[in-house]
Amino acid sequence: MSKQDLLAPVLETKCGVGLLHLFINGLELDCSIGVHPHERLSPQPVRIDVQLTRPEPLQPINDDFANVICYEALIERIKTVVSSGHVNLVETLAERIADGICSEVPTITKIKVKVCKLAAFDHVSSVGVELEKIF
Repeated sequence: MSKQDLLAPVLETKCGVGLLHLFINGLELDCSIGVHPHERLSPQPVRIDVQLTRPEPLQPINDDFANVICYEALIERIKTVVSSGHVNLVETLAERIADGICSEVPTITKIKVKVCKLAAFDHVSSVGVELEKIF
């Protein structure tokens, strides 16, 4: 029996439907954020990480851009949310980012948004929050 004959049953078997985890890491933007009066005077740097989970498409992706979620569109959506005006809390910003993405990508089953303020305190690289929503 040849190797091809031994592999034939394996090659004919379809794997179950999986999950796709898409991510954007380290998006750094200036944001008007904070509860203190001095934080309203000028934007401060934030770093945003987003992870989306969705079912693997039932149809093959076929290396076709039209069959996937566009990272560029996600980044532009995040930029729109961040630039939409002052926000007091990193928690609020994380919620707005999650809601903004979910409204445009209804197939998401889970989203994680991490927002870090990079210059909030001396001697600390960052402070922030990570929000996870499951649908």
